[in-house]
Amino acid sequence: MDHHCLWLNNCVGFSNYKFFLLFLLYSLLYCLCIVTTAMPSFVHLWLSGLFDSSAKLHVLFLMLVSAMFLVTLFCLLLFHCWLVANNKTTLEWLSAPFFPDGPDGGAFGVSVRDNVFQVFGLDWRLWLLPVSS
Repeated sequence: MDHHCLWLNNCVGFSNYKFFLLFLLYSLLYCLCIVTTAMPSFVHLWLSGLFDSSAKLHVLFLMLVSAMFLVTLFCLLLFHCWLVANNKTTLEWLSAPFFPDGPDGGAFGVSVRDNVFQVFGLDWRLWLLPVSS
């Protein structure tokens, strides 16, 4: 087990780490889609002077929440991509694994390519699909 994810209400570990990363990526793309499609309406309502319109409040709320989630998910996905590249879990990032000779931060890292293959599988065509590979 790596850690317990409150968003998924599940533990994230070796067997479902790919699905966790895909969840972050899909959520990020969904927030990006919301921000880009709501932006013209937001700009139109803001510049048209419809200050008393309730639609302006709804579009403003939608933009703010989507933008906040977009930034948060981007940072979280970037951090977990860095963890995959270095073959570390969240717990190993917090404290290096201990061996009889002392702690070793790079104990399990092979290469970035092999680390990505360990998480996503060897068939690159299945990397973005939520299937075991």
